[in-house]
Amino acid sequence: MNQQKWVYGGFLAFSALIGYVSWAACARLAGLYDLETKIPRIDLILQGFGILVAAASMGVLSLNAKTLNYMNEVVSEVGKMTWPTRKETIPATIVVMIMVLICGAILGLFDLVFAGLLRQLLGT
Repeated sequence: MNQQKWVYGGFLAFSALIGYVSWAACARLAGLYDLETKIPRIDLILQGFGILVAAASMGVLSLNAKTLNYMNEVVSEVGKMTWPTRKETIPATIVVMIMVLICGAILGLFDLVFAGLLRQLLGT
């Protein structure tokens, strides 16, 4: 049952995103064609459209057996994952930060050298 909460929560989040994107795209088009002056209360119509798209998306995802099965398997596999401990994460993070600093220094040195070469070539 706990697994189903994650599946439907993911469906809900995805549907909300789809609804928002459809609302934002329609609002952009309405602004482009100046529909705000031609159609009264266009904002409510567009919000209703976004909610309708989100609800339809949630319905399609929830009723599709293949999608439900796939998402149940995904949640099951994520539950089997082992996450690093704090003791393992801190040294790995320090190594990554040191490597980023070293790479940044090397790239900065290359940039300095090539900028100097270009100044010499262009005579500025």
